[in-house]
Amino acid sequence: MSKKTRNTLTDLLLEVDINNLKEPEIEPPQVKSTQPKKQVQPKKTAATPSPSSPTILDIIKEESPPKNTRITVDLDPETYAALKELVEYTGRTQAKLIRALIKETAKLLHEKQ
Repeated sequence: MSKKTRNTLTDLLLEVDINNLKEPEIEPPQVKSTQPKKQVQPKKTAATPSPSSPTILDIIKEESPPKNTRITVDLDPETYAALKELVEYTGRTQAKLIRALIKETAKLLHEKQ
């Protein structure tokens, strides 16, 4: 198998008629995707909140902290058992529950001042 020599720029220019140049009408190639198209489903809107203030559970569901800071909390056995019950009841993590508790406590303190 012999290698083809590459055309130099001058060889390519000789092949092109410069006087009859016009902008090429290039259509983008239509590529069929091998993956099936995703069906767009309408976004589900959250249930309308009740006229009263949002509950702690609603606040927990909506929050997504931009930064995480690790802390260690020492809990007595009764408090830990209560926290585990809340985790099972709400389906949220311990961290989210503690975070919501801290926020609600801070909010109550600000209201009293």
